[in-house]
Amino acid sequence: MTEKKVLKVQVYRSLSRKEEDTDRKGEYRSYEIPYIEGITVMNVLDYIHENVDRSLSYYKSCRTGKCTGCIVDVDGKSQFGCTTLAVDGMKIGPQKGKQVIIDLVVS
Repeated sequence: MTEKKVLKVQVYRSLSRKEEDTDRKGEYRSYEIPYIEGITVMNVLDYIHENVDRSLSYYKSCRTGKCTGCIVDVDGKSQFGCTTLAVDGMKIGPQKGKQVIIDLVVS
C-alpha cells in the first residue's frame, strides 16, 4: 500500500471575524494538506478554504505572479503565493509592513 504524502503547514489566522486585525494578535494554526508535486502556496490556501475551513480569508487574482495581491510572508520572506512552491513545515503569514484586515488579507 502506498502512503499518501502530506504537507504540514501553519497559517496565520485572525482571532476576530468581525474586527480588523490591526494589532496582529492572531495565531498560527496547523493544517495537513495532501501533497501533489508542484503544489503552490496558493493551492495550499485554496485546499484549506475549500476542504477544511471556509472562513480562511486570503487574496487571489491573476495566479501568474503579476498583480502582487497574493504576496504573503512564507517562512519570514515575502513571496508570491501563486508561484511559490509549498514545502512541508512552512509558515504562511500576512505580508510584513502592511495592515492586516483579516487572516492573510492586508491593505
